[in-house]
Amino acid sequence: MNDNVFMLKIAYINYLNSQPLYFGLEDKLAEICNEAGMVEILTDRPVAIAQNLLSSLVGAGQLSAYEYLKAKDKFKLHQNFCISSSTGKICSVLFLSKRPMNELNDHNVYLTDQSRTSVQLLRVLLKHKYGLNNRLISMPISLNDLLQGKLDNCLLIGDQALKAWQLRQEGHLPEYHASDLASEWFEWTGLPFVFAVFVSQLNVVFPPKLETLLEEHLQHNRHSIGAIVRANEGCGLSEDLMHEYFQLLDYKLDKNKEISLQKFYEMIQSLPSEEAVCESTVNREIHFYARLEK
Repeated sequence: MNDNVFMLKIAYINYLNSQPLYFGLEDKLAEICNEAGMVEILTDRPVAIAQNLLSSLVGAGQLSAYEYLKAKDKFKLHQNFCISSSTGKICSVLFLSKRPMNELNDHNVYLTDQSRTSVQLLRVLLKHKYGLNNRLISMPISLNDLLQGKLDNCLLIGDQALKAWQLRQEGHLPEYHASDLASEWFEWTGLPFVFAVFVSQLNVVFPPKLETLLEEHLQHNRHSIGAIVRANEGCGLSEDLMHEYFQLLDYKLDKNKEISLQKFYEMIQSLPSEEAVCESTVNREIHFYARLEK
């Protein structure tokens, strides 16, 4: 094989906040792949992508901040494709509770099983910001559980959190206090929180031309966000909410965000090593890679 030809699998998180990175990307990649190599775009949940990046089953992709901080020496970090809040608020990482967060000492806290970074952020806030001790329980959580008042509290992330945010705007879930964890972090530290970064394996070819194309594609999508909003009609979120949400996001890993990552890592290191308790499991098939549909 020609040394100048590359073959690369890139994995993206299948949440709305990542779509500006990869929406329409397959068509754009065709411009360079015919002459320079082959790129395959894959999408999945944060936990599944982390497992496959750490196992070297994909060459590049989005990695949750927590997993990156634990294994950063194994990857090359790319600066222009993180998932972060532009200020403090992000609305897609919500802690809902029938009591204010600072009144939850010695209470069970119910965690999503979809993301480790958000779980660690909640642990940091509970322990270090509010000085609480809690029993952490990881389990599948549905919006119906909340609407039926079955849970005293829970952590929601991604599109599920956005739907909960919309429900609250519509007057539902009035019995729950809603804490935006990115806002909680920003109010406490003065720093924007970084939820995911973009990395590549140290031994893979990631051509500068490809990186430039990805940067240009992201900027194009951010300036024509309406196309992504229209493509997500029927997802359960209003167009106004999606437009508002995209304005909250920032993808550039600047100095403040690097400082925030390091501070987060230091806070995690000082947490007790106790693992969250898994209360229940669900027999479900996990598709590690689902090809992006046009």
